[in-house]
Amino acid sequence: MMTLPHLKALVLKGTDALEWAKERGSRPEDGANSAMPKHVFDAIVEHLRTHVPTQSVCPSSMLLNIIMLRITCILSTPERTLVFIPERSVVAAAANYSGSPPMRDVVHHMLIRAGPRSASIIVSNFVDVLDSPTRWINKIHITHIFEAKSQYGFDHALPYAVQEIAEWCGRTGRRFGKGIITYNCLDIWRFISYDAAGEDGRGLSRVTGKSQIMLEVDKVDTILGLVLDMVENASKENLQFFDKPASNDVSLLMELFALQSQLQDESNSRMNAYHNQHNRPAANK
Repeated sequence: MMTLPHLKALVLKGTDALEWAKERGSRPEDGANSAMPKHVFDAIVEHLRTHVPTQSVCPSSMLLNIIMLRITCILSTPERTLVFIPERSVVAAAANYSGSPPMRDVVHHMLIRAGPRSASIIVSNFVDVLDSPTRWINKIHITHIFEAKSQYGFDHALPYAVQEIAEWCGRTGRRFGKGIITYNCLDIWRFISYDAAGEDGRGLSRVTGKSQIMLEVDKVDTILGLVLDMVENASKENLQFFDKPASNDVSLLMELFALQSQLQDESNSRMNAYHNQHNRPAANK
């Protein structure tokens, strides 16, 4: 049975944090010699806005994928390669013949930093490689991206996201992990910083309020900066643009209390479903 983590607040570092993130995401020198330098990225994003549904009831995932590709160009070096694994939850479920992915309305993507050789192996067969014990699994750094496909998915994604981050921290031997939940063409964001050591023998997840960070699609440089922070510091305790709150915000505390209750309720629901499935009376012969 999963030991539920504590939930505490994660907030932006002051009123200028989004401006700092925008500056971080807009640097033309980052990835200048890569396959997607900044001017090419900007041109593709502008093209997407007029040729692909990015602001609609059912927006395309293409913009998110382009942002992830830009980040791989910025952070990949000769010593470390950043790999983007889109829709891992969907592909893994199909490959393992397990039916539907863990959450129908939430897609789990991964950004993985690894050595060039390990990255090449991951890209060639990520389902088998990541699901099997390997001697280098504790050398990779993972940032988890959870893309909600509906408002329901976003509202119920946190327990699933926290469980996935905690599980992968265990697999890779990392104390700290990072995750992001996004919905509605990337304009609603929740950022997660996980500490496996936590408190009282339980993990600790620090999360931003779901309505705290609203970013329209034209704030793409700010989005880049915030995601870069989560990827660069995936296995570290501290972040560049986020911190613990200096004082208690009553509204955020109330939201965290509701989220903790939701975490408990959904964990109980999963356990009840498991016990019902495995304790059915034998059929009469």
